[in-house]
Amino acid sequence: MSLPDLPDNVLAIILGKVGESSYEDYAGCMLSCKTFQRLSKYPEVLQKLDLTKAFTPPWERIPNASNILYECAQFRNVHAIFLCGLIDYYFAKPRITGINHLKSAADAGHCEAMYLYGMALINEKQLAEGAKYIKMLWTKRGFEAVWQCLENCSRVVQEMSIREYRGYEMLVSQIEVGDEGVVGQFEEVGDEWLIYNEILCFIDYI
Repeated sequence: MSLPDLPDNVLAIILGKVGESSYEDYAGCMLSCKTFQRLSKYPEVLQKLDLTKAFTPPWERIPNASNILYECAQFRNVHAIFLCGLIDYYFAKPRITGINHLKSAADAGHCEAMYLYGMALINEKQLAEGAKYIKMLWTKRGFEAVWQCLENCSRVVQEMSIREYRGYEMLVSQIEVGDEGVVGQFEEVGDEWLIYNEILCFIDYI
């Protein structure tokens, strides 16, 4: 019995394992025969597909190949959900869809999603909730992980509008003067100066 003669469910498992370890090998399999091309859209394949090498940081406008992202996100591929959130919130601008995607990926433990979702909430004036995600990232992953998130997301920051940048700048000035309306919200999660410094690092890429 040759490989194409195996049942679809077995072939889908095999292709899922391939895609989980290498996007390039997945693409090669998909192009090798019509059977794999058909199975490439199976939920168990798309859910596990490793997209980290296909869409490398620092992320900016994702090309038309982004269709694969939305297909993977539909089947709970966490990295795809994050990238869809990034595109929608910062570039395509259906912001409510974007922030919901970022939240889903952040709640699944995706580092960059936790970072961008936290910073987005802070700019949306949901200060305490946004600060929780930033502090959680610091606590669970540490300095190097947070710094890598900032590096990976640098192009996103550079694409922010002047209005978004001014929002962060205003928060920084309010923390500096001890505005209780702002500082008091950060104190709900503790260590407002950690958040203050994180905002400074974030907008320093502008």
